[in-house]
Amino acid sequence: MQVGDCSLNMVRQSARLSAIAVTQRGPVADKNKTQIIRAGSRTYFLDVYQTKDGKDYLVITESRFMGEGKERERQRITVFPEHAHAFVEELTTLVWRL
Repeated sequence: MQVGDCSLNMVRQSARLSAIAVTQRGPVADKNKTQIIRAGSRTYFLDVYQTKDGKDYLVITESRFMGEGKERERQRITVFPEHAHAFVEELTTLVWRL
C-alpha cells in the first residue's frame, strides 16, 4: 500500500463516518472506475476517464438540486495523475480538520 492509497482510505473512512452513501454506477462500475456519493441535496460523482493516449484521469463532479422545476447545478474538477497524490494528501489534511 502506498502513501496515496493510505490517504484515500482515510478519506473513505471519514466519508463512512459521516454516513454518506457511496455507490457505483454505469457500465464502468465493474472496473471500480465510478463512484457516487449522495449527501443530502448534493451528489458527487467520481469518474475515471482515459485520454486518447490511454492515461487515466479523475473527474469529480458535484451535482446540486436547486429545487423543483429547476436544473441541477453542476461543478467539475479534473485531477490528472501527476497531481493526484498531492491532491489526495491536501484533501485528507483538510478533511481531518473538519
